[in-house]
Amino acid sequence: TAWSSRTNMERVFVLAAEYSSRPEALLADPETDLRVGRVYADAGPDWERESTRSFFRYPRSSSAWRELGRSHPVGLGDLLASASHRALCALGARLGSQDAATGAIADLMVTTMPGIAPDEPMSPAMLPQTLRALLDLPQDCRCQLVVGTSDSGAWAFANAVRTARARPTTLLVTAGQLIPPGYAAQQRIRTVLGTRDQAAGLDMLAVGDLLLDVLRRANGGSVAELSAAISLIRRAKLSASARYPAALRSGDPLEDGVQLTPFFTSVDVAPACCGAAAVIVTSDLALVERVLGGPATERFRAVAAVEVLGVGEGVANPDLTHRRSPMAYLAPMRQALTNASADAGIPIDAFQRAAFAILHDAFPSIELGFLLAMGLDWEPALARMAGTWSNPYGGLLGFGHALGASGLVQISKAFHILTGDRRYVPHDEDTGFPGDGALALTSSV
Repeated sequence: TAWSSRTNMERVFVLAAEYSSRPEALLADPETDLRVGRVYADAGPDWERESTRSFFRYPRSSSAWRELGRSHPVGLGDLLASASHRALCALGARLGSQDAATGAIADLMVTTMPGIAPDEPMSPAMLPQTLRALLDLPQDCRCQLVVGTSDSGAWAFANAVRTARARPTTLLVTAGQLIPPGYAAQQRIRTVLGTRDQAAGLDMLAVGDLLLDVLRRANGGSVAELSAAISLIRRAKLSASARYPAALRSGDPLEDGVQLTPFFTSVDVAPACCGAAAVIVTSDLALVERVLGGPATERFRAVAAVEVLGVGEGVANPDLTHRRSPMAYLAPMRQALTNASADAGIPIDAFQRAAFAILHDAFPSIELGFLLAMGLDWEPALARMAGTWSNPYGGLLGFGHALGASGLVQISKAFHILTGDRRYVPHDEDTGFPGDGALALTSSV
């Protein structure tokens, strides 16, 4: 790529990006669920059906699980193993050997937000070692657990990139979440706020609405104009998600929902959902060459590997009410974008000229914040949210917000778009990317 300024020893690529199977596609026999990862699906299943609504809402009753053909609920380990195994299968298909794909994995990174599913039979601390055995990975494969919230998938991915730069290696990164319905899970999610904010009565909805109003005031927008823009953006996102079959809301009828806050309806908030994502990251250029020179396939319309140019983070005091800079300054977002551009060795204004961006949008205010932090003015930022540049396939609003996996979902979606992966982007749209490649940006929060 023309953008890369790194030496060959520092170049990092994504070779595969997959989601977990739907619950009804996973084996329902608890005895076989504990065998090696090959039981989780390989060449035989209906991939198109399994790629439809890969993430799902947690059934409210045991009878609902039985209606899905399962005698017991799906576990977090099942989802992580399913996504990971499918990523290994995708790599194996390009290498011409499943064993070659499995044997190439030298590092395993697993991440989730613990404590949401109190009846989960396995401690999250045991997930990496258990997955290594289930997937039949090499015994010397290094295992690591990253604990976090909705950004932990992105953190794990950034850690994987930096690990791959430090030494030639191939990593399997997987993130997932089970979010049962009800008050207990919502209260657990609320703990991502600072303790002082929680004591003041703030929750995620209130913070999202507050940020949107702060941005409106700082940029001179009116309440009526912003409300109309949010309504337009909502409908555009839900319509776009229909073209990405893995999305939870793909194919759902367009509706305005119930008003939850002065700015948000129930459709403006990404729905909580369950599932897992997995990507394979490598700095082994010999492996990349094997993938690019592997057996011909109709799956990818473009090249089947994507280079990671840079990663960057921005951090702030978790208590919104005790930050040193005003919310309108968007300091953590600006810091993340600045660090990413510096790490990639590209000018920060290149983000505005990227082919597309996959931006975190559990609330509209987060996506808008990133666009403003990139240097866009108010009206162009809203226009990009309503168009196909920002979250061209609906974002998390249409996909669903899988705490833990969301950052890795966004990486996966960018991979699917850049490679033209027909399994996840099956329509025949012409991406129009130039022959020397395209630049994409993702963000988590």
